[in-house]
Amino acid sequence: KRKIHWVHNDYRTSGMPKKYDLKLFPKVDAVVTISEECLAILKEEFPQFQDKFYCIENITSSAVIKARANEFIPEEYKGLKNILLSVGRLSEQKGFDMAVSAASELKKKGLKFKWFIIGSGPLKDKLNDQIKKENVEDCVELLGTKSNPYPYIKNCDIFVQPSRYEGKSVVIDEAKILAKPIVATAYPTVRDQIRNANEGVIVELSVDGIYKGLKEMVFDKTKQKEISNYLENHEYGNQTEIKKYIKLIEGE
Repeated sequence: KRKIHWVHNDYRTSGMPKKYDLKLFPKVDAVVTISEECLAILKEEFPQFQDKFYCIENITSSAVIKARANEFIPEEYKGLKNILLSVGRLSEQKGFDMAVSAASELKKKGLKFKWFIIGSGPLKDKLNDQIKKENVEDCVELLGTKSNPYPYIKNCDIFVQPSRYEGKSVVIDEAKILAKPIVATAYPTVRDQIRNANEGVIVELSVDGIYKGLKEMVFDKTKQKEISNYLENHEYGNQTEIKKYIKLIEGE
């Protein structure tokens, strides 16, 4: 009886086919997106449907994430220092090609680190070829998918989000819940989640930006600790958002 449409990305930057949604939106009762910035973009793109647009964040349970993060310590991390981690689909959107090039620059400067990437996707072979070509096989490793990525997040030193665009990144919220220092590129909606310098470092959306941000963060243990301490003392779970879903579905 009620039809609800979800837009889980930055509508403008992700290149959604507007001509189809102009036909679709009049037929649905509500259109839900996942951050205030994504909501503002939808309203700008479709001012005639503003009354149908709602912002309801992805549900992230801090209790579940913290419990699962303690299930094991990753074998891959043993004996390593300066562990960097990224999590996401191996696609153009996530910017892992820029990550590999940034890793190459870090290695050239003599920085010791290991960068793990969790995820699968269409660019797996291309990224593996790039890792070999840029001579960072000892520094960058694709781990594939993991049924429980949370111990990897909890036990890394820096969480890196090199995306070209996002709606609202679930994994950034998960990294915040696990109090990890975050380095994220300046994609259009990033400030919905990294709201100040206490929550993480936002860098230029480029290879050079990622390289410079990481070079600074890896050496700056004080900054890492300050961010972790701030995140530990704030709650980033949003279990109560489920009430908004129920209200919308019931048409209240």
